[in-house]
Amino acid sequence: MGICNKTAGILSPLILGAIVLKNVDSIKDTVATTTDSVVKAGLLNELAGRVIVPYIIIAIVLAALALWVKYSPLQNIDTDQEEQHVNDATHGKTSIFQFPYFVMGIITLFLYAGCEVIAGDTVALYAMSTGIATNKAIVFTSYTLFSMVVGYLIGIALIPKTISQSRALGISAVIGFLLAMTAIMIKGTASVYFISLLGFANAIMWPAIWPLALGGLGKFTKIASALLVMCIAGCAVLPLLYGKIADLLGPGTVENFQQLSAEAQRHLVFSGRHTAYWIVVPCYIWIAFYAFKGHKVGRPAEVGD
Repeated sequence: MGICNKTAGILSPLILGAIVLKNVDSIKDTVATTTDSVVKAGLLNELAGRVIVPYIIIAIVLAALALWVKYSPLQNIDTDQEEQHVNDATHGKTSIFQFPYFVMGIITLFLYAGCEVIAGDTVALYAMSTGIATNKAIVFTSYTLFSMVVGYLIGIALIPKTISQSRALGISAVIGFLLAMTAIMIKGTASVYFISLLGFANAIMWPAIWPLALGGLGKFTKIASALLVMCIAGCAVLPLLYGKIADLLGPGTVENFQQLSAEAQRHLVFSGRHTAYWIVVPCYIWIAFYAFKGHKVGRPAEVGD
């Protein structure tokens, strides 16, 4: 499922980019230099109008999928009616939050989700801030997702035959930490490629965190799964925080940003976005801690990792 999801993610920016962003750099230059407000408005309206047909097609496809799901014979599983096995881990427990390894798993999934979206959704703008043309910068999102597909394939081949979920998660977190630090320490186009490669580090984190957080929860598994799904909110929170930091450390450092030359503005924007990637470093450190140590805190000895 992850491979199908990310393959679509690889293709969509390439296809939509070719349609929506055709000749966008020349349009940007014209808009920036023209003094004719009518011409500027016409160009911007023409650019905005390009998204109408693609989004109509997307809406039609989603409607068709909704009907397909509605009339599909999907099994309705009611776990409340199933016999609940009471073991030493859940006996006497009244709340899901009495399991330390699960609580830390919530934090871990929240941070991982944010790191994944930061790597995929900010890399194109970051590439543009280095001076890469827009039509080339948007391809870096596809690079990020392609590196995730590579990570998925390696995970399928090695987990759990050769390596455990926890060890794979720990190695991925260390790789993510090293890639992020390298991207921060260097500059230019090479830095953009290291951000794209974060997709490889993030690839197997989702399927690794889930079993580590849910193992041994017994009757609490259902509510625990619901809480873990809510941790996708990290995709919404951390990228916004990244953007806020990038603005504060870039354009926010000068009062007359709009009066600066285009090159000076680009340099400040790059500086802010480049420095803001520090946000993922403590996230990967926490994920590594959870993989090597945190998932064992309060975990039943008989539940494997």
